[in-house]
Amino acid sequence: MTELFFKYKTIISTAALGIIAVVMFILFFKTTDDFEYTTPVEVDNSVHAQVEEEVDTMSLNSIFVEIKGAVKHPNVYEMPKDARVKDIILLGEPLDSADLNQINQSEKLRDEMSIYVPAKGEIIETERETSSSHIVNINKASKDELMTLNGIGAKKAETIINYREENGLFEKKEDLMNIPGIGQKTFENLENDIEI
Repeated sequence: MTELFFKYKTIISTAALGIIAVVMFILFFKTTDDFEYTTPVEVDNSVHAQVEEEVDTMSLNSIFVEIKGAVKHPNVYEMPKDARVKDIILLGEPLDSADLNQINQSEKLRDEMSIYVPAKGEIIETERETSSSHIVNINKASKDELMTLNGIGAKKAETIINYREENGLFEKKEDLMNIPGIGQKTFENLENDIEI
């Protein structure tokens, strides 16, 4: 028996190694197959799409406004679209020396707006006051005047004038959305800067 073993030792060793190799080969591909059912790419794409959707929703419903001057926490804050000047002043926490009488706290906030809170005795003309005092009458404005509005270029200004000539004057500010290229978002950015 021992002699037989030594005689076929090489064949037995080779066969044993072959069997081990086949078993390892089968186990390797079985494990690889298991991973094919849930690929990381599918999970990442799903999470990425969800984050993009949340960011889009957040950006549609919020604006960024700066508060500075006589406040404890000057900063740029993300605010709801329907927020008022009073809301961001509360976030900034006015100092005891703040003169809130110089500010129209009921004014609706707009994206990229900058609110300056003056100290008592300080007389200033802020960018906010300058921009809010420059109201464009969309029924009377010339092309150049229309182009002073945020987001209105030469082509849109001409389209507004053509619309007035063909359809008559705007009856309400919202009628501006009848102009191609002026949707709800653009209108909301213009609403406080126009009149009829």
